[in-house]
Amino acid sequence: MLFVPGFLSQVYDGLSGFALSGLDAAVRDHLNRVPLIGSGLAAAVPSLRVPIPEGTGLSFYTQERKLTDLGIRSTNIARPAAAGFNTQQSVHANAEAIKTVLDGLRASGFKRVVIVSHSKGGLDTLEALLTGERLWKNPVVGWVALQPPFFGSPVAAPGGLLEKVRAALHAPMPLAQALDDLTIGRRTAYMTQWASAINKLTTTIRIRSCYTTYQATPARNLLSAVSAGESPKQILRSIGLMDGFNRAIQEPNDGLVPMSSTRLPGVVPRELLPAADHAASVMLTAPLREFWTTAERDDHTLALLSEVAGDWTGPS
Repeated sequence: MLFVPGFLSQVYDGLSGFALSGLDAAVRDHLNRVPLIGSGLAAAVPSLRVPIPEGTGLSFYTQERKLTDLGIRSTNIARPAAAGFNTQQSVHANAEAIKTVLDGLRASGFKRVVIVSHSKGGLDTLEALLTGERLWKNPVVGWVALQPPFFGSPVAAPGGLLEKVRAALHAPMPLAQALDDLTIGRRTAYMTQWASAINKLTTTIRIRSCYTTYQATPARNLLSAVSAGESPKQILRSIGLMDGFNRAIQEPNDGLVPMSSTRLPGVVPRELLPAADHAASVMLTAPLREFWTTAERDDHTLALLSEVAGDWTGPS
């Protein structure tokens, strides 16, 4: 099993680690530097960890542990980053990294590998396979693409939020290229250019392209919620992480990717239920609204794996 996470997932990993232990460690480190009494102060300070479940914000965290329990070997190409893979760089650069990892697995004797990608990781994987036909069937026997923006996302449109983020951060070239790779214009041209190769790919290995949709409710009146006696935790858990985007996209979507964008020519699209946002298929998002339970997330992954793995019967 090779997991290929989506855009900025390594940033989420870092934020999650900081929330769970980094804040606490940083404060204790500063206190330890206080002359004479620093060590005592550091020892006396209560834990400052944010009260969220382990694994919150980490892509494929629960699936990796489920597979381990089942005795199935898996690798997350981004944790730790392998062969130069970086979720903040271009599709082309990550495709090269994926091919390097797959070549390494084949050289190590792995003849049957299933790829599970999420979001932009699906674009990275598609290019790796289109430019690495040698990898088809040996070792790649199947691919599950979760919420892939094959035809781009309006969120990445010129003048949209991601472009504003890029400008605000003075984004370096790799990040700028990654953002460009997600635009509808670039993706539409790409899918047209590679149409023949995509048709050959989809008739050679088993592929599932999956999407989710949901409909955000209108913004809640926070004053009314407070006056009704709802706790901050209750209010947070009623808010979807991507509600603003969800309402802005003018077709069924998961908060970032329109349903139509997930269609890979030659592959019957699969809707995953119940209704869910773009994060639900791969991660916990506590303390915000959780669309799926861990069991639902893991069960979907295992069912899809069994479909694309063919006659696979053991760890690989």
